[in-house]
Amino acid sequence: MFTYIIPFKYTDDRLLTLSKVLDNIRKINCEIIIVEQGIESVLPSKNILSQDEKYIFILNNYPFNKSWGLNCAWKEASNDIIVFGDADNLIDTTNITNSIEEMSEYDFISPHIKLIDLTESENSLSSEDIFRIKRAGRGELDHQKLPMCGAMTIFKKESLEKIGGWPEEFFGWGAEDDAMSIKVKHFLKWKENDNNCYHLFHQRVVPDMQWYGRNIQIYTNYLNAPKDKLEEYINNTKNLIGDKNRKFS
Repeated sequence: MFTYIIPFKYTDDRLLTLSKVLDNIRKINCEIIIVEQGIESVLPSKNILSQDEKYIFILNNYPFNKSWGLNCAWKEASNDIIVFGDADNLIDTTNITNSIEEMSEYDFISPHIKLIDLTESENSLSSEDIFRIKRAGRGELDHQKLPMCGAMTIFKKESLEKIGGWPEEFFGWGAEDDAMSIKVKHFLKWKENDNNCYHLFHQRVVPDMQWYGRNIQIYTNYLNAPKDKLEEYINNTKNLIGDKNRKFS
């Protein structure tokens, strides 16, 4: 048994991708936690959540903070194995369960090595037909190289505790998965499995460049930090993560 966590910020098209992701994940026996954040709770009124699924809402007046939501969710998870998957990412569930079987030997596994962006028309295909799509993934033909902790990840809960969870310093789009990848590579035993993950089509939100520039600077600090200093920082901030009532300054 494991816990599957999905972060969410409401838009009409992301509601559609979330529905498709949930239909896929419900095929396997796992605890599902959806963590929504924003200025108001929307999902419960949309009638797509099962009574067996746990819903968490975080009031956030700032730009979306994916890491904050993920940390709040895994702190409430019932299982020791945690899968994180975005509300627009689809993967063959066999690739999840096969990766989980290997978790006795690893602290972290990425169940895929490739992220394939789908077209709007491909969203309407069945999951089985989507999983048959074989073409270049993100970063193979452009500069958008997928970080190891991008899209979908699997952790032991004790490993998340060890590295201080997801980095909550990042607001808006970009770089939190790059920073998390640095922590994983420094401190955990990790593996990437040679499978495909599929990014469902939705309208892209134009990033706020002021917040994005701030994120890049924070990521640069992670990138340049010596391992011992990064470990010291992690230990000093562990007690802050996963607090739904955290006040950011």
